[in-house]
Order: sequence, then structure tokens, then C-alpha cells
Amino acid sequence: HIHPFRAMFAIKNKPPQGLTEPQRWSKEFNNFVKRCLTIDPKQRPSTRELLQDDFVKKSRGKAIIIELVSDSMDLIEKYRAEQTNRKKKKDKPQFVEDDGFE
Repeated sequence: HIHPFRAMFAIKNKPPQGLTEPQRWSKEFNNFVKRCLTIDPKQRPSTRELLQDDFVKKSRGKAIIIELVSDSMDLIEKYRAEQTNRKKKKDKPQFVEDDGFE
């Protein structure tokens, strides 16, 4: 197992693009995972959109997946909002008061 800080650093510097062995999984599942891993929150599908994904629709355990996602939607949306707010604060220009010295 990898230490959580090392994992966060690795994800930030080289974000995952999909499954490590995509050939072991269905095309629908690969596509679902890829959609979930979209880094840009503006491009990432919402949980409601993911519930409409072919993988979820065709899944034998559809009710379980829907319940898991539905139960997590509030937390997921809260996390996304926090990330957006952090990015806005980070991107906000910082002004330094001119003290008259060069």
C-alpha cells in the first residue's frame, strides 16, 4: 500500500486516466471509470449524469449502485463545491500595498 500523502502527490502530478488493466473489464465499465476520473470539475459528469451511464443502466446490481451514489451525492457535491471555492481563492490576485520603496 502507498502512504496517503504520496498517493495524493502522485495523483496530482500524474492523474489516472483509467484502469490499469482495461482489457479485463467491459467497455462500459472502462468508460464509466474514465468519466469518474475526469479532473476538471466543469467537465466531470455529475452524480446524476453518472446514474444514466450505460454501465449503471446495464449493471446487474443497479439498485445497489444507485443507492450508493444517491447516498453519497450530498457529500460529493459538497466536496466539489469546496474544491471550486479553493480554486477561486487560489486564483484570486493578491495585491501588495505599495510602501514607496523599490
